[in-house]
Amino acid sequence: MFINEPQINMQDLVLPSKSDELQKIQFYKFYSDCFSTIDGFEKEGNPCVIILNQPKIGNGSFAGIKPSVIIFSKVPVGYNTNLIDLK
Repeated sequence: MFINEPQINMQDLVLPSKSDELQKIQFYKFYSDCFSTIDGFEKEGNPCVIILNQPKIGNGSFAGIKPSVIIFSKVPVGYNTNLIDLK
């Protein structure tokens, strides 16, 4: 039996080339009760980036669905190191 992890392909992804544009990307502190994980190791407080926002109806979330994130072990070089804390 072969078990393969599905590969995430992102087409037409263009990363910012200027350092001031890199500073605009927001990293959050990861909390398992606030986010759903797409990729990365779930360690509380690690930096993460929201890839898919949660659907909203009015002022509330739809069926309790949480934003989906990719988790990093540290903020990559050149990006804003200030983490947004949602708690």
